[in-house]
Amino acid sequence: FARFSRMREIRKTIAREEAIPAYAVFTDEELAAIAKMEPPLTEAGLKTIKGIGKKKVEKYGAYFLPEKQTDETGQ
Repeated sequence: FARFSRMREIRKTIAREEAIPAYAVFTDEELAAIAKMEPPLTEAGLKTIKGIGKKKVEKYGAYFLPEKQTDETGQ
């Protein structure tokens, strides 16, 4: 749950900076699916999640890939 909460904060920051609704970055369901994925998380892995396509991965994926990998390694 802590990982999901951190991802929500990242999403909120992106949404605020781009002046868009948070769900336009990733929905709660999409974030939950990302949080459940085993590392190493990749762009290709993100694209396997329903609702996440090439454009979302290209635009927002990099914000979440380091979060997932850092969380798992404890660094």
